Amino acid sequence: MPELANKIFFYLLKIIQIKKVNLVIITNFSSQKINPHTRKLKNNEVQQKISKEVSVTSRNLPEDKDFNAQLTKIKATTPDVLFLPDYYNTVSLIAKQVKQNGIAATMMGADGWDEIANNAGDEVIGSYYSNHYAADAKDTDVETFVKAFKAEYKDQTPNALAALAYDATYILAEAIEKAGSTDPEKIKEA
Repeated sequence: MPELANKIFFYLLKIIQIKKVNLVIITNFSSQKINPHTRKLKNNEVQQKISKEVSVTSRNLPEDKDFNAQLTKIKATTPDVLFLPDYYNTVSLIAKQVKQNGIAATMMGADGWDEIANNAGDEVIGSYYSNHYAADAKDTDVETFVKAFKAEYKDQTPNALAALAYDATYILAEAIEKAGSTDPEKIKEA
């Protein structure tokens, strides 16, 4: 996860050249993994090397549906970017409320946004997210996987979770073959 946070913040600060970031932190699996790294970036790279302002403004629970109180506080800070490290279903709720509150900030996220285009509307146009997989990558392994997936699942494009499952299956199969056994201890050693 530190690499993901570093790439996102590099893009925010060096490429987009933002001045102020607000982190809307959702306490769930994804953001629990990324939050320690965003704090590290805030304390070191961002403040010392790049001299930009990053403010952590909100902590929410996974079951929250109404973010208006937090967004009202965020709006007052006039951020250039809202970094939303959560899954697409929650981000789509937050994005709608961001637009309803008149916040013009660019929204950015991580791999939890993988299905955002299928679950949100115009409110996410102009947003960015990083991911470890892209179905349209010009890579032979990816192209082979996408073609096989589409043939099996009626032309459905595989998302990142499908790609991870595919890779994990092949890693496990290779370990079983190398171990010459399905014994978990032998597989682990392999």
